[in-house]
Amino acid sequence: MELRGVDLPPGHPFRYRVATVDAAAAVVVAAAAVWSPWQAAHVPGSNDEETRLLVLGDMGLYNAPALPALIQDAESAAQAGAPFHAALHVGDLAYDLHSYGGSRGSRFLEAVQPLAASLPYMVAPGNHEAGPHNFTHYRSLFRMPDQGVTENLYYSFDVGLVHVMVYNTVYGHIHDYERYLPVLNYTVSGSVERRADNATVYVSPGATVHITAGGAGNSEMRKGECPPPQGACSPHATWCAFQSGFAPRGCQGADHSYGRLTALNSTHLHWVQWSHTFDRVVDDWWIVSPSHGPFA
Repeated sequence: MELRGVDLPPGHPFRYRVATVDAAAAVVVAAAAVWSPWQAAHVPGSNDEETRLLVLGDMGLYNAPALPALIQDAESAAQAGAPFHAALHVGDLAYDLHSYGGSRGSRFLEAVQPLAASLPYMVAPGNHEAGPHNFTHYRSLFRMPDQGVTENLYYSFDVGLVHVMVYNTVYGHIHDYERYLPVLNYTVSGSVERRADNATVYVSPGATVHITAGGAGNSEMRKGECPPPQGACSPHATWCAFQSGFAPRGCQGADHSYGRLTALNSTHLHWVQWSHTFDRVVDDWWIVSPSHGPFA
């Protein structure tokens, strides 16, 4: 959705409704038949205020129990006066958009509508978007920044304090949540501290802190009667600081979760990983970086 010819201040709430293309010339008495219900949303925040994002990956139409929690999270935040500024779905939508002649993609969009109608629902391509049709459904269903040039395959945008870059490395991963140490030349760069509330703090990291956010819920995620595994990823991946749901075995199931990312200011970034499976926060960490620039 684009707002044209409307000058609203950052963070300002507004209501809107949409109609089919033919509805532009419809008479008022027919409005109920061609117009959607009224929806509430907010203008994205300014570049000097706290910015809040929802982050999820690998969420399909089926076996996605975290979706109601995502919707409720967004609604509760808006009612509390601290709305999320966008949701980032970082690849693998619907499982799959093209399935059953595209009907699964349509049903998926209906399922996420309560979320996508209230805040920008930004998407990225994953291997499931490629399908047998060279990303055709993904390119046609969404309109991301520079869509006319890059066809949603890569783009960037600003939202509040955050500059988001979207691209697809076509690299596989486990359907879980993983947090990595900032490693440069096989060495952890910067200090790793612990807050009084047990949250991890990366202070002045000299390397990227990578996150795998691939456990929002899909038909490929394992079901089990026992809790998902948590802790280190494996003895061979010492750069992985924490995981939830990595390679469940035996009676273990997968962990359905998503992230809440908050940029408090230009120096403090906060990530909380909420697990629907555990019904609690499973990871809480910060980046504190007084200065910015290229890594040495």
